[in-house]
Amino acid sequence: MSVYISKEERFHLPEWIIRVTAGSGGEAFLIDGGGQAVLYDTGMAFCHAGLIRHIEEALDRCGYEAPSGVFLSHTHYDHIGALPYVLERWPDLTVYGAAKAAAVFASTGALATMKRLGRIARDLYGTPEERQGEIRTSGFRLDHALVDGEEIPIGTRRIRAVFTPGHTDCSMSYLLLPERTLFLSESLGVPTATGGIEPAMLKSLDQCLASAEKCRELQAEDLVFLHFGRLPKEQQSTYFDRFRAACLAERDMVLAAYREGCSREEILRRFTEMYWNEKRGRHQPLEAFQANAVPIIEQLIRNA
Repeated sequence: MSVYISKEERFHLPEWIIRVTAGSGGEAFLIDGGGQAVLYDTGMAFCHAGLIRHIEEALDRCGYEAPSGVFLSHTHYDHIGALPYVLERWPDLTVYGAAKAAAVFASTGALATMKRLGRIARDLYGTPEERQGEIRTSGFRLDHALVDGEEIPIGTRRIRAVFTPGHTDCSMSYLLLPERTLFLSESLGVPTATGGIEPAMLKSLDQCLASAEKCRELQAEDLVFLHFGRLPKEQQSTYFDRFRAACLAERDMVLAAYREGCSREEILRRFTEMYWNEKRGRHQPLEAFQANAVPIIEQLIRNA
């Protein structure tokens, strides 16, 4: 597709969804439920001060003193890195997410990876002041493990939990009702401003494709993506078919190199040349991209 989707268009959201993102990384939104407000993700740790300032401004605009909860898309550092700082500011928040998130928060290895990648992002993207800060990985918690299909009331609206694994084992999408706005996890890929789609199938191609079919069946009225924003209406009806094609094209590229006898290092090099560039590097460090690419390559080869 050749139509360019501007940032203004991608973040032209209904008045009850307020973008509170700070710095680089995953998006963060405040959702006004009509009586109370909740957060969707928190973004990176290094820019937590800007995030909290944006949340406070959004709360003031909506007439609330504090958010009542935060819904987690998954447990990667660029989406929940600022969670400990948010919980320090509003300790009574209820943290919602997949049950698997609790195991991640208890894993010293996972927390070490969050800290390492968080420091890389801080040093690349942070302001001089932000680069002086430490990356905290203590204080993560999960208060409410969601069941697939469970609905949580938020004021006059409801959020339905939609388990969508494939990117991670804890990936959750959320259907906001009654408007039927679907916040899609990274298992459903990341659209690009030029009309492309970047798959992110770290755990399983089959799971990503199944999650896409599950989300298609929800017949959402609006699609909102991590790292992107709101997809234009004219692209929504074809999105899941285009996502499937993008996933299969990525699989075919990896398997072609594997069948040529390429080493894992050579496959990773080709994968990086094809899917990572300077523009993508503005929000995803090369180290983080390759940390994702390695399991993608492995699972595609293993399941061929």
